[in-house]
Amino acid sequence: MVMEHETAMIDLFEATQKLGYFSEKSAARILRQAYLGTTHCMKVGILHRDIKDENILFDMKTQEVCTAPS
Repeated sequence: MVMEHETAMIDLFEATQKLGYFSEKSAARILRQAYLGTTHCMKVGILHRDIKDENILFDMKTQEVCTAPS
């Protein structure tokens, strides 16, 4: 038997569609997290080349950018 669970993860584009907008403080926090993730990837030799809101996973419950699957 497989149990299904609701996930709060959506892409950042969809989050802005649902929420309408982010406060300046929240937007700065989200962008900082995306920046830190991007710089980490570059340090280990990965270049994304398509960074946009549709490619950033966002957790609606914690209001944080996804850094790794949990």
